[in-house]
Amino acid sequence: MFNLTVDRASISRLPHPPIAPIPICDYTGTRSMLHLFHFAGIHRLILWLTPGLLALLGMWAGGSLFAAAEPRALGDLPLVQGINLRYVGEFHVPNPDGQGNSLGYSGHALGYNPANHSLFFGGHDWYQMLCEVGIPAAINPSVTAPILQDCADVTEGRLDQIDEGTIKLGGTLVYNGRLIVSAFSYYDADGSQQVSHFASSTNLAQTVDISGPHRVGDRAGIVSGYMGLAPQEWRSALGGPALTGQCCISIISRTSFGPSVSVFDPDQVGTLNPVPAAVLQALR
Repeated sequence: MFNLTVDRASISRLPHPPIAPIPICDYTGTRSMLHLFHFAGIHRLILWLTPGLLALLGMWAGGSLFAAAEPRALGDLPLVQGINLRYVGEFHVPNPDGQGNSLGYSGHALGYNPANHSLFFGGHDWYQMLCEVGIPAAINPSVTAPILQDCADVTEGRLDQIDEGTIKLGGTLVYNGRLIVSAFSYYDADGSQQVSHFASSTNLAQTVDISGPHRVGDRAGIVSGYMGLAPQEWRSALGGPALTGQCCISIISRTSFGPSVSVFDPDQVGTLNPVPAAVLQALR
C-alpha cells in the first residue's frame, strides 16, 4: 500500500522534478538490506510504504543531483501511485561496523547525504546510534555497502532529554552543512514529549557540536520522524524549505493515524524556540 499525503486546502497535487533513489530498509536477523526505488513517470513526491518497512520522504536531492524539471501548476498533475515506482535493486549493509557496533536490526532514521552519495543509517535498534553507509555503484544483492562513518551517538548523551522511557531516533536530514536529527518517545502514554529535533555537524566523530533537543511545532507526535527537502520550485507554495513528519507510532492519540507532514526551516533549529512548523496534513 502506498500513501500520498500532501493535502492542504489549495495543494492537492504538486509538480514533479526528478528524484534520487528512494531507499527502503528491510532486515532479517542480523543482516540489513536496502531496496532502492525510482519513480517512473511521476517524480519526487512524499512517499511512505506499509508499516514494517521504514517510512521516509522521497525528497532528498533538492535538485542537486539532477537537472530540475520545468515547474508546472500545482493542480495540473496526477497523484503518485504504486505503479509509478520502478524497482532499482538492493544491496547489503555490513555487520558489524569498523568499531564492532552491530548493524543488525537496523535501518531506522534513514537520510540521504548528497555530499557523499550516501545514507545516514540507524544502527542496532537497542543502541540508537547513527552511522553513514555509501551507496554502491553497482546495486545488487551480492554487493555490501562501505561504511563511511562508524556508529556513534549523534546526540552525545542527550537522547534521554526527549522524554522519559524508551527513545528512538526518528529521522535525519542534511541541510546547509548541518545534520538535523529527530527523535521520539516510543510509548508516550501521557503525551509529555515536547521536544524532538537536534542539530549537529555531519561528522559523527566530532563532539561538543550538538544542539538540542529543540521543540518543532506544537505536537511532537506528528513531527518527530522522517524528514525531507522540499524541491526549490515547491517551497513558495508549501511555505518552507523542508518537511518533517511522523505517524502510526504507539499511543495513536498523540500522533497521526496516517502519514503526517509539516513544513519547517531546518536553519531555525537551535535559533528559534519553538521552531514554527505549519501542518500540511495530520490524520486524527
